[in-house]
Amino acid sequence: MTLETIWQSFVRNGGFYHESAWNCFGPYLTLQLAHAFLLIGDTARMDACLQWTIGNAGYSKVTRSSSNGEMWDVVQGGWNEQHCHSIEANFQSFPAREWWYMGDIPHGWACAEFMMLMRDILFFEADEDQDGKIFIAPGIMPHWLESGNRMITVKQAPTIFGGSFGYGTGPLTFG
Repeated sequence: MTLETIWQSFVRNGGFYHESAWNCFGPYLTLQLAHAFLLIGDTARMDACLQWTIGNAGYSKVTRSSSNGEMWDVVQGGWNEQHCHSIEANFQSFPAREWWYMGDIPHGWACAEFMMLMRDILFFEADEDQDGKIFIAPGIMPHWLESGNRMITVKQAPTIFGGSFGYGTGPLTFG
């Protein structure tokens, strides 16, 4: 299956949604897609996946009421592993099955994926054929810097080449 097929078949508003297996969104898989899109140079889709994850995977509490007045408190923590259909539909409908999967606590590998994605957005290294390169700010989106401080600084970041690396941009201008 290609990334294009995954994007067309499973991504809704930037989030990976698997209807047949879980009937819910998967923030972890969305992060992995964001990373894959970054590495192939499709920063628009990387940005859509990352924005969906940041906007939906972490929140402290959602409260919804049903038509009969019943209340639900959903996700009492900082990360929601998977968003079920009911949340996506604002609790207006439920899947036509007896169960739906809500997910469990965050996993260390998901945190590592997020951190590696952030690092690769700021810079990443390639050492193919002993021709080492560092790509600077390959995933920085102009709209991230539209207001406030338009500077990027990386300090003392370890690299595959040994030692540490850093850079600073100064004020950025786009357009």
